[in-house]
Amino acid sequence: FLLTFLLSRITDILKELLQDKNYFKFSSGILTETWYFLVGCIISDTTYGELMVIVQNPNQIPTDLRLEQNFPNPFNPTTKIKYAISSRQYASLKVYDVLGNEIATLVNEEKSPGNYEVEFNANNLSSGIYVYQLRAGTFIQTKKMILLR
Repeated sequence: FLLTFLLSRITDILKELLQDKNYFKFSSGILTETWYFLVGCIISDTTYGELMVIVQNPNQIPTDLRLEQNFPNPFNPTTKIKYAISSRQYASLKVYDVLGNEIATLVNEEKSPGNYEVEFNANNLSSGIYVYQLRAGTFIQTKKMILLR
C-alpha cells in the first residue's frame, strides 16, 4: 500500500512539474533532447543537489521502432543513418556487404527511447551496394545503400 501511494504521489508531482514547466533542457552534449528537474542548484558548472530525468522532449519520443534511409545515398565516403527506439531496449545497427559479411557495427548497446543518428564512414571500402540492419527486441529492419567512388 505504501509503495502504491508513493508511486502515485511521485506521478502527481511529475505531472505538476511538467504542467508548470519547472524543468529545463541542457543545450549541449548528449543530453540535448532530455528534460531534467533539478532539486538544488548549479554553480560554475557544478551541480549541487539531485538531477532527476523527467522525460525526453515529448515531441521527440517515437511511438514505434523505425529505421530510415541513409542520407546521402549514394554516398562517398560518409553517410548518416537515422533510427528511432520507442522503449528502453538493447539495439544493434550493423553494416553488411551483399554476401552477408559483417562490415561494421555502428550501435551495440542498450538505448533509451528516442531518435538517433549515426555516421558511417566507408573510407576503407570499395564501391558497391551495402545493407544496414537495425535489431531491437523482435524488430528487425534492413535497408540498402550505395557507395560510389
